[in-house]
Amino acid sequence: QFCDDTVDWVKFEAQIYTVYTMTTSSLGKRADTLLELFDMDATTLLVANDDDQATTRASRITWKAPAGGVYYLRVTNRNGLTGVDTGYILQLEGKGFPRIYLPLVLRNKSEDL
Repeated sequence: QFCDDTVDWVKFEAQIYTVYTMTTSSLGKRADTLLELFDMDATTLLVANDDDQATTRASRITWKAPAGGVYYLRVTNRNGLTGVDTGYILQLEGKGFPRIYLPLVLRNKSEDL
């Protein structure tokens, strides 16, 4: 929750080409989240979302990691309020592509050597 300030930071380790979904939910009565995803330098804004839908105060970002490394997610209470009824749940899910290993067979002809 936004206990004593209106901003929370979360860092996470991303795997290359994995699709991540970051979602806020179960918002308190005085919470309206803004999600902002920052690059590995923690200053370059990659993507942001204020409201997931027109009828909700929750936020959602879906993003594909271009490189592996540590990225930073900032959650801000747009209401500018702290304390009671400012709680929220942040869910971070990653879905990678399955790795498929195929055997590579090489055949050499003795005359090619």
